[in-house]
Amino acid sequence: MTKALQGVTVQHPTQTIPTDLLSKVSRLIFKDQPQLAQTNEVPSILRHFDAFHDGPPQSYLGYRYRLRVALDGPRDRHLSPVDVLRFISMTVNDGRTLRQHLNKKYGPFEEPGFDGVAPYAGEGSELLIELKSMVRRRFGFDTSEAEATALDHLENMIALLLSSETAKAFEIHDEFVELILKTLDDAGASTERVTATHELLDPLMRDRVRNPTGAMKRARAQFIDLREGRYDFLLPYEDRLEHTVLRLDQGRINFEVLPPGADLEAYARRKHRRTSPHSGPRLAPEKLQVLQDLEHYFGPGQCQLLRGIPSQRNLTGPFHTNINGSYLVLVIRHADRSGHHIGDDAIAISPLEGQATFYVRHDAVDHPWKEIFSYPKRDATAMGARRLHLTGPAGWDPATALRERLIALARCSPHQFREGTPVPVPDSHKYTVT
Repeated sequence: MTKALQGVTVQHPTQTIPTDLLSKVSRLIFKDQPQLAQTNEVPSILRHFDAFHDGPPQSYLGYRYRLRVALDGPRDRHLSPVDVLRFISMTVNDGRTLRQHLNKKYGPFEEPGFDGVAPYAGEGSELLIELKSMVRRRFGFDTSEAEATALDHLENMIALLLSSETAKAFEIHDEFVELILKTLDDAGASTERVTATHELLDPLMRDRVRNPTGAMKRARAQFIDLREGRYDFLLPYEDRLEHTVLRLDQGRINFEVLPPGADLEAYARRKHRRTSPHSGPRLAPEKLQVLQDLEHYFGPGQCQLLRGIPSQRNLTGPFHTNINGSYLVLVIRHADRSGHHIGDDAIAISPLEGQATFYVRHDAVDHPWKEIFSYPKRDATAMGARRLHLTGPAGWDPATALRERLIALARCSPHQFREGTPVPVPDSHKYTVT
């Protein structure tokens, strides 16, 4: 365990799990899909999510399920069978999204021969650079965003090490966690949730030390099952049981169209006065100018401007990490040469300091922008949204730099949008993507 965690104890929500909970959850599935009752597969598969015992998680999917419940679950009651099934469904969605993302970036990491040390170390180094960049950012430092960025790494990138053949997975992960916690602590950001997430993962890492081959095979098997669709029968229960599920108690987001010519700064100031009159992030009106410049660049006839409003459809991430009601979204309509609508891009910009900007291009992602923005920021990024900050090279106005990075990402190829990096063009105030 890292020095930063020695002596620290974080309590996770616990409950006494009824012995018949597995049967009740299975019966919910059999009622909806009676053909599955003819096999013994369902209870066996459900056990992969470590939802039916009080011990530590025994698998990667069990870790993700426990994390979802710990961060998003109800605090005032035990989980019902419907709750459990919905959280399992959410975990399957999380796992599928992550597997697709890692597979595109690093290849078949769930297959023999994969060595996750280099990509994990690369991801960890990039995370530390990003956290330090947040601290240096000119227009404010959002400690909650820094913490959420660190949580991305702990929740997602650990899959690379658990699936890897390296014998030193525990030591490598432990060293990076210590550096992450120190960086957050030095910046004045909370480390409680990162510590809690790490401690939830700790039993898996210790199992990796005791039985490296067996632990690796179990992790790979679950990602192969995700790839082969073994868990797909669980996917519908995120929404299908919605009428009987008590809502998660965080805010949700939908979008409505703003009228043409709306005064964005006046709107943002009114909203800010109502929600954060004396505390919280300050307004950064220069970001609204970026939005208006982009509307002019793409053409007002092709654009709609939307604002976030409360909704009950969206998934909610921990610690207010959603693309929330402070955001304005520029939707850009695309048509082919015959004028037929082929898709919409979306750029979400918050007028608040410290809030990242998110860009989805329809030809570079697998899901519509509204679905991607309905997920927590970390998942939206994994699904293909590009995340950008209000910063730029020395001598550049940060708002201009943000606008030009967005324009460069709009003009590049879909592959470059997914994998490329915007870099300044020498002797100009423009960017290109390489």
